[in-house]
Amino acid sequence: VAIANARLFEELEHGRNELERRVTERTHDLALQKDELHALTESLRSANREKEELLGRLQQQASELERQSREDGLTGLYNRRYLDNRLEFEVKRAERYNRHIALAMADVDRFKVVNDQHSHMVGDDVLRTIANILRNQCRSIDIIARYGGEEFLLCFPETTHENAVTVCEKIRKQVEDYDWSRLQPGLNVTLSVGVSAAPPNYDVDALIAAADEKLYEAKRGGRNRVCA
Repeated sequence: VAIANARLFEELEHGRNELERRVTERTHDLALQKDELHALTESLRSANREKEELLGRLQQQASELERQSREDGLTGLYNRRYLDNRLEFEVKRAERYNRHIALAMADVDRFKVVNDQHSHMVGDDVLRTIANILRNQCRSIDIIARYGGEEFLLCFPETTHENAVTVCEKIRKQVEDYDWSRLQPGLNVTLSVGVSAAPPNYDVDALIAAADEKLYEAKRGGRNRVCA
């Protein structure tokens, strides 16, 4: 009996030691798994942060590309491509609801002389300054675009022929009265403007052609004037 009890005790002791060993190993494995899980969690958090930062940069780049696709790089006004699409929409909308709409074509007088006598850098400054004058004189719903070179096209939705002429005359006067010597001593700049309006003819090409014709009429008439 004593020998049997001793053997039983030995077996129990061995089982207890084996159980403790397994518990220790399992605890160690769980600790390793916990560390691995923590490292994986941190890695996922880091990946999510990087993903959010990447998405933010992509959104910024997309916004910048969209802005560049519609803006003129020198003046910050709308460019010709955006203008063509927007004008078509605005004129059709005015026609649909039988509303007034006016266009104005503006051109810097003797701009080649400005470039030749004062440099192209000064010429660029002149265009940027005129762009700012146009922004300040126009409403938020008006469309202002650099049409090409030293030409600007303005679209005035919900505006009669007479009101468009009034606005353009204010713009012309502000350009004439601006202290251009701030850019370059001896510099003087003026603007010629041609205006067209609808109704009756709600055709984009016809409105642009009419404004362009009036612009050249202003040029032929001595420049620095608004013709409509």
